[in-house]
Amino acid sequence: MGGVFSIYTLGELLAGCLSGPIVDRFNKKLILIHIDLIRGSISGFLFAIVSLGAATLLHLYLCTFLFSLLSAFFHRTEFAIIPQIVRREDLLKANGLLCGLKKLMIIVSPIIGGFLVQMVDIEICFLCDAISFFFSSICISFVFVNKNLQRLRTTKSLHLLKDFGTGCKIVLYSPFLLTIAIYAACINFVGAPIFPLLPIISSRLANGVSTYGIMISGLSVGLVVSGFSFALISKLMTKIYMTLYGLIICSAAIAALACGRSPTLIIVSCFAIGVGLNFANLPIQAILQEKLPADKIGVASSFIFTIAQIAMPISMASSGFMIQHLKIELVLVLLGSLMFVGAITGFFLPQFRGEKKSTKTS
Repeated sequence: MGGVFSIYTLGELLAGCLSGPIVDRFNKKLILIHIDLIRGSISGFLFAIVSLGAATLLHLYLCTFLFSLLSAFFHRTEFAIIPQIVRREDLLKANGLLCGLKKLMIIVSPIIGGFLVQMVDIEICFLCDAISFFFSSICISFVFVNKNLQRLRTTKSLHLLKDFGTGCKIVLYSPFLLTIAIYAACINFVGAPIFPLLPIISSRLANGVSTYGIMISGLSVGLVVSGFSFALISKLMTKIYMTLYGLIICSAAIAALACGRSPTLIIVSCFAIGVGLNFANLPIQAILQEKLPADKIGVASSFIFTIAQIAMPISMASSGFMIQHLKIELVLVLLGSLMFVGAITGFFLPQFRGEKKSTKTS
């Protein structure tokens, strides 16, 4: 399992460097269709070799790497194509609906998957997975894309370093985008350790494993509920305010986990973390989709996401060190307090204040 996760992370890192220029230069709808066809073929390959009893660990590693590479490309392309199929004023609601549906499937799909594994042979599960990807590619073929916003490059030759440099310039020359990237990196550095700590929190209770599953479900339900509520919330405040208030919700929920001696309080706190995460992340995605040029959204967003996530592995690794030297209650209070300070700081950043004003006037 350690090898599988390591290989999956490697594929995601590689795709993060390559996906931006490719997404910008080629037809995004066709990219999505072809990726699902390839992922369906990989699942079909797994179905075949498992049915024949020829599967090896090497096959699993190879398929895992290809899946991680293709999935990262798919998500980058999905992010870049949304402004071409949704009106600008509906971006936040569209992202919320999409996120809500995804998280709903995260709740439902493990139940279906567990049922299938118990009822049929494992190779049948791979076959069902392959069929789902092929069906997805058919659904994507019916999506209408505004060709006026597509702006494909006239040249198809790939200059990865040049394109990546273009994305860097777009972000570096925009005080708002650069502030967003650095601010997100700081917040992610503070918030990332909470996820490795969740199993330790659940272990304090009598039924640690079962409680952990309920905690993850509570977090997912929070993501779903908040995802479907953006249509209402977006009418009450600007996107930047939604992000900052989302961070405040997360900080309060993380601190509340330190007092979590009862399963109910812990599950409610996880639900609140899910709500806060959506409120903090989705408005930023909508802002990027609005501000970035349609023909450079891939390279620019890849650069921003790379900066935002660059400190997360270090932060997650440091959580183990903190647990060895500090009580978990103290660690949770510290993380919650730092995130709260980060959220309050956001209200006073001049780049954010200017964005709040421009959003109101628009």
